[in-house]
Amino acid sequence: MKLIFTFITLFCIQFIIGQSIFKEGYFINNTGKKTHCLIKNIGWRSTPTEFKWKVSEKEDIQTATIKNINEFGVNDLFKYTRHTVELDLSPVKTDNLEKDRKVHKKTASIFLQTLVSHPQASLYQYQKGDIKKFFYQTNETETPQLLVYKKFVVINSLGNEYITENKTYQYQLQQTFPIEGKKTTSISYQKKALIKYFENYLKSTNNTNNFTPKSNQFKMEVGVIGGASFTSFTHEREFFGKTTFEFEDKIAPKPGIYIESYLPIYNNKLSLFVEASYQSYTSKNKNNSSISTRLGGQELKYKSLNLTSGIRIYSFLNPKSTSHKVRLYLEPSITLPFNKKTRLEPVLSRDSDVTLTPYFALGIGLKYKRFGISYRHNSTIDILNLFSQSRKSELKIRTLALSAAIF
Repeated sequence: MKLIFTFITLFCIQFIIGQSIFKEGYFINNTGKKTHCLIKNIGWRSTPTEFKWKVSEKEDIQTATIKNINEFGVNDLFKYTRHTVELDLSPVKTDNLEKDRKVHKKTASIFLQTLVSHPQASLYQYQKGDIKKFFYQTNETETPQLLVYKKFVVINSLGNEYITENKTYQYQLQQTFPIEGKKTTSISYQKKALIKYFENYLKSTNNTNNFTPKSNQFKMEVGVIGGASFTSFTHEREFFGKTTFEFEDKIAPKPGIYIESYLPIYNNKLSLFVEASYQSYTSKNKNNSSISTRLGGQELKYKSLNLTSGIRIYSFLNPKSTSHKVRLYLEPSITLPFNKKTRLEPVLSRDSDVTLTPYFALGIGLKYKRFGISYRHNSTIDILNLFSQSRKSELKIRTLALSAAIF
């Protein structure tokens, strides 16, 4: 089950990467010719060096590279322009930080994503993996200038290492884009903070931002769940030969709540979720054998508070639609059950407490606006094998649920 769980998760992620959407956009080539077309929006995490496009839905897909393109974009979603800049790619991960405050620049021709656009103050972003760099441009600069920021390691007099920061960008902001009464020492080297500062600067000079990209955002959703659990249980016991005990199948309500966070990549088609729910199952042995009679009729009382976490991989049912209200998703997950007096009575004339272990599940669901419906197939749980190799059991739980987002 674990292998299947991993394989399906990886397959689904590859599927959503491939299922990106072509949107109306444009590109400008080296000669200045502007071509209106459909551009494949894959929600790039790193700044692209190429993109795929086609003239219309029925035409073949073509690839354009940075060598031939000066600018490309999709309406108000994003805009990339090619520039030759001084770029710093110093490591940002703690284990790889340099012991040098100085920024080591190199000249490179790259696409920069436009965040704020105005002749008086433009802001751009470049990203390569975990490395994020921001650039500014004014009507007095020919090319975008790097806003300098660097984390580095310092060794003190005792030989201890600690991390500090080169925040030259704060000085650059203060000198180039001063706002009366506003200090730049509180401005972090983050996309949201820098966009806000540039827009405030333009506002202070009676100007406005000419381009605001509607990029993927980190979204969170909280909701309630109302569902039903379809549960069955069997177990085997060696009584002068193997005997199988079957219990009555039962349907029980399954209430719960969930929190889902949509990741700001791949057009918000990946999300992480955590779900808390209550589950119960009380059933009697339906065997009529002499062994069952001697045991007095077994009864399983299963009660559990479950904490489920996993990943949801979304697919748009109609990729051509701009609203994407109807979404299909696959859902690999793992559940940690908190035992609430689950027991099998009696076992060899005595009660037996059952210790539950985490189990995997695969689910499929459909969402429309705030509402959803899902089916989850859990892996089989052996609740008696913990106590004896001579006892084998299968607790099977399948759930069908409705959900509604509160906010």
